[in-house]
Amino acid sequence: MIAKMEFALSNLGIVICSIYFGWVLGRWGSSSLWESSGMMCFGLIIVWIIQSFGKLNTVQPNSNHYIVSAHQSSCIQDTTAIVQEGKQIQLQRTLTHQHSIQTHTLALNQQKTTKSRRPTIRHWQKGDHLGRGSFGLVYEGFSAEGFFFAVKEIKFSSEYSRTKVEEEIALLSQFNHQNIVQYYGTQKVDSVLYIFLELLSKGSLDKLYKKFPLQDSQVSAYTRQILHGLNYLHEQNVIHRDIKCANILINGNGSVKLADFGLARVIESGDLVKSFKGTPCWMAPEVVNPKRVGGYGVKADIWSLGCTVLEMLTREMPYSDMVAQPYFDPMNLILMIGEGALLPTIPNYLSADSRDFIQQCLKVNPEDRPTACQLLDHPFVKEV
Repeated sequence: MIAKMEFALSNLGIVICSIYFGWVLGRWGSSSLWESSGMMCFGLIIVWIIQSFGKLNTVQPNSNHYIVSAHQSSCIQDTTAIVQEGKQIQLQRTLTHQHSIQTHTLALNQQKTTKSRRPTIRHWQKGDHLGRGSFGLVYEGFSAEGFFFAVKEIKFSSEYSRTKVEEEIALLSQFNHQNIVQYYGTQKVDSVLYIFLELLSKGSLDKLYKKFPLQDSQVSAYTRQILHGLNYLHEQNVIHRDIKCANILINGNGSVKLADFGLARVIESGDLVKSFKGTPCWMAPEVVNPKRVGGYGVKADIWSLGCTVLEMLTREMPYSDMVAQPYFDPMNLILMIGEGALLPTIPNYLSADSRDFIQQCLKVNPEDRPTACQLLDHPFVKEV
């Protein structure tokens, strides 16, 4: 629109100037009408030439409008495209470089985070006795840097025990899960080995339920965390073999973690374990009597979990009603468990969901038991 107005004004100026120029020449020469008209046309031509010459030689540095030929326009478009493409390539290179830097920085931060989770303990003091674990006593430790941790003190009685401890350390050092107690390192002084572990302030679940009766909501929350820990272990082809409240620790914030891996074992896919290991009243029938089904795998932990949930809700160990009998025979109890002829008693006063959860875990045939992952969908533990 602006260009059209400029064109109209320009032509109007040419006409006015031409008339005036022709009139002046006519008067100056006292010419006739035809001569004056001719002079006007001549003046029009002269003014048009002057104006055209001025357009060709006038530079307007502040103008954004240029008159170019078709060939020049094509060249400019090509050049613009090349420049834009170059800018895009440079931008892509910059973004790629920035992404590379960010990725590298993130990896370094993750490494730093991983390292910061496992502090180095050099100088420390031994504190109160906390309990007993497999192969040794557990104490509170206090580091020179000012943080607390748990110390398992082990005095080797044989080469076998040394080998089992080394296996436990090898497993612990590989685990990285929020529901498994964290390993910090070891220290050997003379014939004593100290294993440094994460300290959970509220101790084990058996101490907790002896102090506080646990409600369904609390047991549900703890069981859900135990299942997450078990699912992690089973995905690594690791069987714990000693799941019970005494081996499950709790922090002040309600965080629950599996502990004491002295009996844990890595099993190859498809293989079955045949050794008698665990705490009898929490052991699955196939663990007590491996010959009955040819051995056992990770489903043995599911049976022990059912016993553990029952333990939390009743505040009693499994088979406590039989143990309390006057003529209780421990060997007879173990034989009956191994044959699958005796299951722990599940009281009727427990909620329907909790009873069903325990029953699912206590299937005599290990193939009939759900996995840890499947149990996470059970109504008793499923988050609403």
